Amino acid sequence: MASTTRCSTWVGTPLIGWGPPTRPGSGCPTTRSGTAAIPRSSCSSWRCWEGVSIRPTSFRYALGTMTESGIPCYRKQSYNLTDKGGYHKCYDEATEDGPVTKLFRTFSCDTMNPAFFDALSSDEVAALRGSILEASGRALNVSVVLTIADLADIDKAVMTLASLLSADPSARAVVVTRAQGCTRITRAVSNSACVELPRVLDDQRAKIALLTTAVFSGAAGGILFAEPGVEFQKDPVAAFTGVSRGHDVVFAPRQSARCDAMAAGADVSGSLFYVKSTPGGSHALMRAWMFLVEEKLPGGYYVGERVVAGMNFTLPGLSLNVGDAGTVRGPSRKDPERVVVDFDSRASGSGLALPPKQLSPSGSWSLLARAVAASTGVRATATACGRLGWAQLPEEE
Repeated sequence: MASTTRCSTWVGTPLIGWGPPTRPGSGCPTTRSGTAAIPRSSCSSWRCWEGVSIRPTSFRYALGTMTESGIPCYRKQSYNLTDKGGYHKCYDEATEDGPVTKLFRTFSCDTMNPAFFDALSSDEVAALRGSILEASGRALNVSVVLTIADLADIDKAVMTLASLLSADPSARAVVVTRAQGCTRITRAVSNSACVELPRVLDDQRAKIALLTTAVFSGAAGGILFAEPGVEFQKDPVAAFTGVSRGHDVVFAPRQSARCDAMAAGADVSGSLFYVKSTPGGSHALMRAWMFLVEEKLPGGYYVGERVVAGMNFTLPGLSLNVGDAGTVRGPSRKDPERVVVDFDSRASGSGLALPPKQLSPSGSWSLLARAVAASTGVRATATACGRLGWAQLPEEE
């Protein structure tokens, strides 16, 4: 008889799709709703009978559950494939640094890395979600604007909210600030829900933690993130949501004058973008957060991000062309000032150590754009040139 598979039910928000419903009691593993925890790719070969063991096919699989921190954790699931106890990699990737494997390992329920799971307290998570519900009117399909302003940026935040009110009086926003900040903001504008947190907010890691938690809250259909200093025009929320169908993330071009040149991989702003409350949107934010928690490599690169070569060279049995794409593996052991890249055009495991100046991100230098490029299954686009939704963006470093 074939070996027995050990399956577990799945709980939480999926990053991977499951198959169609299966009759409860048929011998298949079931979730609480009675649907089979079987991936779509395996449905055609999966057969279940009472009392009969089956021989499974390999598939990506992880348990996930929401935590008090407002974000999910995941647990790797292994299963016995042979009588000898052999195991395949759960996520069907060649290395432990594969994009899916690394994501689930980083947000592991077993380790609960405090950099992620202690970033916000349960009270802060509740306050943030309550403010989003207030702004959306508890309509879960409504998108809201989110801006995060430390005390030094209050005046810029007020300008941003005033321009939003002028551009679309029905649009609602959430402002996250520090003590006494809400008093100054609500005196100046009336179109926002405000929450004060006892932490410094001018740090990029704090902002991405708040944004990721906001998207995972499920309190809105999507979040239009705007740095203090963004000046809105022409129904900004509609400008982004209008092109978001079939996409998880919508970017704004860094310069409106070059909007007609926008294409895949073009330069986009990190000051203004829209993230839908979808598995793809949350996936991209989690990877951006991972990048910030990890130490930067020479040149400001991150392990796992996609890059392109900026040089040509040819040696016996070795060549590289401008534009060749690859994935950053890590720093060079021989020369810590170089970055090792596994190029798609080369055999697996034969990375090249290159100076950072000979590389560039596969698209924009924007953190979220880099995370999107490194994530599987995330769909991104940019606002239409004829309907930008903004008149001015703050300067970016």
